[in-house]
Amino acid sequence: MVWIWLALGILFLILEALTSNFFLLWFACGSFVGALISKLGLSFEWQFGVFVISSGILLLLSRTVFVKFFLLRSGGRHVRTNVDSLIGKRGLIKNEVESKLRTGEVLIEGSLYGAISSSEEKLSVDSEVKVVGIQGNKLIVELLERG
Repeated sequence: MVWIWLALGILFLILEALTSNFFLLWFACGSFVGALISKLGLSFEWQFGVFVISSGILLLLSRTVFVKFFLLRSGGRHVRTNVDSLIGKRGLIKNEVESKLRTGEVLIEGSLYGAISSSEEKLSVDSEVKVVGIQGNKLIVELLERG
């Protein structure tokens, strides 16, 4: 039974490497604890119980630690990640945005993103814009006043 727990732990580690969300890591650790319990000669019920409890405790503790770590680093503010971090950033229109419905492209920090206008205003190439929101997979941008 030890080999089954070890194989399960390795499988969880491989899946964790593919997803990298720190969820399956704790089940891998629980599997290794289950292998230790199996080595002690305890029944499968004990092995499975220890696996579930240790995985659950590690999962809850890691969530608590990560939440505290990120909240302390952000000063209690919501930390923007991924595409949300683009809100408020400036960019240049690289493919004309004709309206709220006609998509263009905006260049922000070296990457091109699909964009729509926050108004019915047409945004021409090389216009400077600011990201004000996100709608689906498009950035909502508004023209910055020159001055």
